Amino acid sequence: MERDLKATRVALANSQNQGRDQAKGLTELSNQVDAKAGQLEAALARAQFSLKKVKEECNSQEEELRKMAKSQAHYKSKVQVVLLPLRTLRPASHLP
Repeated sequence: MERDLKATRVALANSQNQGRDQAKGLTELSNQVDAKAGQLEAALARAQFSLKKVKEECNSQEEELRKMAKSQAHYKSKVQVVLLPLRTLRPASHLP
C-alpha cells in the first residue's frame, strides 16, 4: 500500500511537472503569436499609409488630366471656330 501511495505521488508530481512545462510552452507560443500579430499590424498600417498616398497621387493626376482635357477641348473649339469660316472661303480663281 505504501508503495502504491509513493507511486501515486511520483505520478502526480510528474503530471504536475508536465502541466507546468505545457503551460510554459503555451505561454511562449502565445508570446510569439502576439509578437507576430504586432508585426503584421505594423505592416498593415504601412501598407494602408502607402495605399492612401498612392490614391492621393492618382486623384491629383486625374484632376490634372481633367484640367488638361478641358483646356484642350476649349482650345480645340476655338480653333474650330476659326477654321469654319476659312473652309467656306473659295480660292481667288473663282472670283468673277
